[in-house]
Amino acid sequence: MASGVTVTNTMADNDYDSAMDKAIEKALVRSGIILEGQVVAFADGFRDTGRHSGSITYRTMRQESRVRAPASGNDQVSRPVRKWTVHIGTNVEYAPHLEYGTRKMSAQPHFRPALMLKRRDILRDFSKWVEKFLKRGK
Repeated sequence: MASGVTVTNTMADNDYDSAMDKAIEKALVRSGIILEGQVVAFADGFRDTGRHSGSITYRTMRQESRVRAPASGNDQVSRPVRKWTVHIGTNVEYAPHLEYGTRKMSAQPHFRPALMLKRRDILRDFSKWVEKFLKRGK
């Protein structure tokens, strides 16, 4: 005797793939907002002109950061080329030197600590967010 589970798509328009894409996109945006805020909070302690802190943004394929405007239009993080991806970062040329340090300057990490601090919460809540957005259908 065979056993198993059958899942039936109950969406009226039978567009489950599109609904799932939108729900995951929204969950990625929520993750991006959380991480962007935490990275900026860590970076605020050592900013001098505000360019680096102001350039920390998130982007998905369809949406970009609205939480804070980049200090310059060229400073924002690049758009991912794959769906279901979120980039959190900056393309300010000196950002790696701040994160990892140099021969003459000690590291001032802020991306990695922010990820480590928020990783567990985001992983725990991601599927809840997707389910919530699927149920809402928006």
